[in-house]
Amino acid sequence: MKINAFEQRSAEQALRVLIEKLDDLLLYIEPDQNGLKSYGHKSRELLILACTEVENSWVSIFKNSGISPQNNRMFTTNDYVKLLSKARLNEFQITFKNYDDLRNFIPFSQWDVSQPTKSLKWYDSYNKTKHDRNSSFNEATLENVLDAVSANIAMFCARFSPFSLLNNNNTLSSLINQHFKISLIASDPSTYYIPKIELPADTRTDLLIYDCYEQKHNLAWNIVPLVL
Repeated sequence: MKINAFEQRSAEQALRVLIEKLDDLLLYIEPDQNGLKSYGHKSRELLILACTEVENSWVSIFKNSGISPQNNRMFTTNDYVKLLSKARLNEFQITFKNYDDLRNFIPFSQWDVSQPTKSLKWYDSYNKTKHDRNSSFNEATLENVLDAVSANIAMFCARFSPFSLLNNNNTLSSLINQHFKISLIASDPSTYYIPKIELPADTRTDLLIYDCYEQKHNLAWNIVPLVL
């Protein structure tokens, strides 16, 4: 899938908003065993915002790939879950650097095609508290918010790679490096994208490390269509 620069900048802005809102929420709630179970209007607001942004990422991938929903009306988790294996979503692990006792978040680890909504606990909680706050207000926990924000980081990495998040000299990259560590669990190196390089005939034979993009030795990417 070809990356659209405007869409990436829009996704960066949306992710920055989520992280800033989470940062503000954590000024008032400590994410320990007790705090993770806390809930309120602010956590519900952020859970809904984070989950709708995850949905936006899923839909964007499908639309950019020319994929239609199963029922030809609207996309559902029955469609979205097909991205699990293709995008290796269950490999992404997000660690919150500032909290030693906080678990690592692998937001897509339990996603199952047989129960594509219920198996994604934080997303199922979002659906419940969005449609019925009176009965499901307690689903909007801080822990579900942390999972949902982590899911957005994972989706950004799957769509645009993690390099702009970690290496750009901007506010979002600063926030990511300050708060998070992004890693892969049981990842298969054969699934990685690496540039193909064509070296000119006069290339130094003792060359070990260099920037192929700066030297313009990388060939154009061969984009393989997404097939589900």
